[in-house]
This record gives sequence, C-alpha cells and structure tokens, in this order.
Amino acid sequence: MLRKIFLSMSVVALLATATQAQYYSNVARIAQTPIEGTARAAAMGNAFGALGGDFTSLSINPAGVAVYRSHEFTFTPTFSINDSKVKLGSSSFSDNEFKVGLGQIGYVGSIKTVDPSSSIVRVNFGVGYNKVADFNQVFLASNYQSGNSFLDGIVNYANSERLSNQHLRKDIGSIGFGDWQAKLAWETYLIDPVQQNGQNVDGQYKSILFENEKVDQNKSWERSGGITEYVFSAGLNFNHKLYLGATLGIQDILYKQNAVYSENFGNNSFSYTDNYKLSGTGYVFKVGAIYRPVSTVRLGLAFHTPTYFDLKEDSYLSMRSKLKTNYFAEGLNLFAFDYYTPMKSILSAAFVLNKRAIISVDGEYVDYTMGRYRKGSGGDNMSDINANIDKLFDKTFNFRIGGEYKLTKEFSVRAGYEFYGSPYKKNVTVKDEIFNDDLTAISAGLGYSAKSFFIDVAYKQYSSKSMLNDQQPNYSNLPLEQTNKKVMITTGFRF
Repeated sequence: MLRKIFLSMSVVALLATATQAQYYSNVARIAQTPIEGTARAAAMGNAFGALGGDFTSLSINPAGVAVYRSHEFTFTPTFSINDSKVKLGSSSFSDNEFKVGLGQIGYVGSIKTVDPSSSIVRVNFGVGYNKVADFNQVFLASNYQSGNSFLDGIVNYANSERLSNQHLRKDIGSIGFGDWQAKLAWETYLIDPVQQNGQNVDGQYKSILFENEKVDQNKSWERSGGITEYVFSAGLNFNHKLYLGATLGIQDILYKQNAVYSENFGNNSFSYTDNYKLSGTGYVFKVGAIYRPVSTVRLGLAFHTPTYFDLKEDSYLSMRSKLKTNYFAEGLNLFAFDYYTPMKSILSAAFVLNKRAIISVDGEYVDYTMGRYRKGSGGDNMSDINANIDKLFDKTFNFRIGGEYKLTKEFSVRAGYEFYGSPYKKNVTVKDEIFNDDLTAISAGLGYSAKSFFIDVAYKQYSSKSMLNDQQPNYSNLPLEQTNKKVMITTGFRF
C-alpha cells in the first residue's frame, strides 16, 4: 500500500504562497542597512551623524564631508566569520563560513576658499563607496526518521488544485510558478496519478512512498552578497560652525540564496534545490546639516529619500530523484520590478570632553510600511503585495552610540553599540524567517594617527535571533541564532 497523506492544509497554503513571501523578506533585507564603512566608525557604533570627518559619514549624514580640512584617501578590508545555530527538535546544528571583503574605499578633497570675507571657508567633495549591507550567512538542519515528507505537501497541493495530467505534461515555462514543485515531482517520478479500475483519476495524485515509511531529511542554506553604495558627495563649511552636505548614492544589490533539501528513504532519495537571485541598482539622494553651537557640542540632522531600485530576480528550481533510475527536472523563472524603500530621518548629537574624549549618538527613524513595489513584469502592479506590507511591517527606531578616548596624541581607543529594531510587527510569519527579535551590534577598536597617515582596527559583532519558517515539513518555526564577527582595518593618508 502507498503511504497515506495526512499533512494539514497549512502545508498546502505554504506551497501556494511561497512565490509572494520572498518579496516581504526583501522589504526588510533591502531597507535595513547596518553600514560597514571605516574601522573608526565601526568601532564607534557608526554613530557619526553629528561628527563627520570620516568617509562612513557620507552615507549617514552628508554634511560630514564638509568637516574635513585636508585631502584624504582611505580603504578598509574586512574579515568576517559568520556563525549560525539552528535548533530542530532536541538537536542543534551549527555552521560557519569565513569571508574577505572591502568595507569602503574613498577619496575626499578639501578646498580652502580664497575670499576672506566669505562665510564659506571650505568647499569639499568626496567620491568612493561604502558597503551598507552584508547578506553572507550559512546554516543547516537535519531530521531523521520523520513520518512527514515534502512529497505529501506537493501531493496535497496538486490534488487541491486538481492539476490535470495534461497540465503537468506541459513545458514548465508555460505553467504558473506555483505549480512548479508538482511539475518537478511529476517529471522525476516522485508522484504518480491515482488509479481506479485500472484508469488514471485525472487531477488526483499519490507519492511513491509506502504507508508509514520514514524519511531522513536534510537541508542547507547558503546566502551571499550585499549592498554597496557608490557615493558622490559635496559639502560647504560655514565658519566652522555650520556644515551642509548632499550625497547622491548609487547602490548595487546582489543577494543569492542556495537552499538544498533532500530526503532519503530506503535505497531511494531525492533532492530539491531552490536557488534565488536578486540583483539591481538603486538611486538615493541624501541631505544633511551639522551645527556647532559651542566648540564641545555638535548637532546633526539628515534625511534620505526613498531609494528607487530597478530589480530583477531569477528563481531556479530543480528536483533530482535517485530511484531504480535517476531523473532530473528544472525550471528558471525570471521577473523584473521596481521597489521604493522607506525614507529615513536621522537626528544626532556629539560631545567633546576635555579635547580627549568623544561621545556620539544617532537616532534613526524608518517606517517600513512605506515600502512599495511597482511595475512588475507582464503589467503586474503588485498591489496585492503592497496591501500586505501595511499588515506585516512596522515603524522602527534605530539607535547607535559610540565613544572615543585619546590615550596619547597618536593613540585612541573606541567602543560602540548599535540597535536596529525589527521591521516586522510582533508575531508575524514570513517565509524564510519570523523576525521577532532585533539586530544588535557591539564593537571596539584602536587607532593610530600621525600627521599624514593613520591606521584603525575594529572588531564588530552582530547578533540576531529569528525563526526559520520554510516549506518542508519539520522546517517551520525553527529557532535560528546568527552571529557575524568582523575585523576591519582602515589605512588612511592625509595630504
């Protein structure tokens, strides 16, 4: 006898809505940008909205470019270790990876004005790039001798939709994306038509598993990519009291996820691969001001317009079965659309103590409900997804604080803390993850500065907790803990 199918209809719902859920995850992925930048800024929690004079500030408060009083060139290699721990049942599964990257590279020019009667004492500009998001993550989980199979959910979906045999024989590119999993299972002989009186019952299917047959399940995820922002900034220094600046940011985004799920049963097995790629270019305009009411206090204010992204995504699905004969089927779905991130407003303050210590604070407000999708392929206005953004997302307040203390004229020590509020409303479920907790970062660093040369080193550790909520049985509501550890080294030259 073939195995009885008893999974709840919630699995069917997951299969039917998975194609939309990726867009909700992207709202947070694209808009939540804990910048990397230079080692000095990273060590101080990136709280540079009121300080300026650091290349990272060009992406936070563009008025920071006006604070420079000399030409400067900087570059920052980064070294990252991404750790993860997934809990499935009573077991925990750990994974990690090592990455080398470039946090920033940039040049700032500072031109002293020649008119002694002018209130503008310097005109500055900056060009380069900052990395504003890092997507690199790996994690895995396994479950053994499970009574539930992914094939059960596929069969339930095919039966509930009454997908005909003729429909599943069509070319995969000519059927709806939601039907692809059933199509792949059909092509790899993992599901068969139900027979009655020796005849196929059209629109009714069964899996190849026997009744009460157990399966071993394994799944791995690998995410890579990030967002880099190319900055073109200009700023004016008014008598070293008021600094104004603007930045045109051109952002390149690349996000890849390679998810591989497999089941083993007896001498047979199958694997299901879901590869997703999101890429494109965004444009944002930022303006800001820094004001020094007294020599020991700086106040900052900045606004970022919504970033307009022109995006395309590739969704590649494949299934491979290893039975008495091996079978393979695949499909590639392409889709293009525009996305507008929420705008950001940043209020900052910094205090200089005895010319040896600095304390700096940034507060950042983001309303994630304002994100909007537009102009999907084939005339899709994506209004159904936009309608749900208000229901799923929330307004957040991000907070950054940092400090620096000069041990000597040349050597400094630094520390910082960052808090990024969850973009989701409480207890909201989204395929890929349920973000119930916030993203936090702690950091520390050292700096050496001479007249024309400086070098800074920082250590930063991001921590987050979330819940994996994937389609396969036993892979819903899995606690996921992630830690991203970075060492950053900035080398700079003044001239």
